[in-house]
Amino acid sequence: FVQVAPAICRIPCRSRRGSMQADTLSAWLAAFSAMHDRAKQGALDAAERAEYLGACEELAEALMLAQHATPRPGQELRKSMRVAQALPVELTTGQGHFAAITLDISEGGFSTILPDAPEVGSRVQFRLKLGRGRDPVGGIGRVANAVPQNGSVRVGLRFEEVSQREREQLGYLIVDAVLRQFGRAA
Repeated sequence: FVQVAPAICRIPCRSRRGSMQADTLSAWLAAFSAMHDRAKQGALDAAERAEYLGACEELAEALMLAQHATPRPGQELRKSMRVAQALPVELTTGQGHFAAITLDISEGGFSTILPDAPEVGSRVQFRLKLGRGRDPVGGIGRVANAVPQNGSVRVGLRFEEVSQREREQLGYLIVDAVLRQFGRAA
């Protein structure tokens, strides 16, 4: 995310989906950061929540534009923000139980390095530790891809069975990581 600011500055800072308005990127980020903190505390009413979710979509769109995220022919553009985030994860596959660290994470899944590749398409049980003061997130995912890397395998896992509350917690964690990249304490 080091190179995202110039592309974000090219998008309007006035929200298309809500009433959150700002004249500069810095002001928009400050307002969004305050709203994000209130969202994590469960302090938004229904209208504010809708505005927050719209602002999250705008932020995700801007980041994907900044990263020049364009789909290959026949593929769809990623639908959720993905951030580099090292989180402890425990996985249970057909080959056994593994402790690993995530490389990146989104509300749709994560990637990690494993010593052996589970079969693409296989189901994997996982438990992500989100850090101090946050409950772990557990569930079932499906192996989306497995790419050999230096004697190990980079595995992409797509979430299949994760509660809505846990997906929300992942969303907050991801936005926290993005805000830290912009120098906003999360």
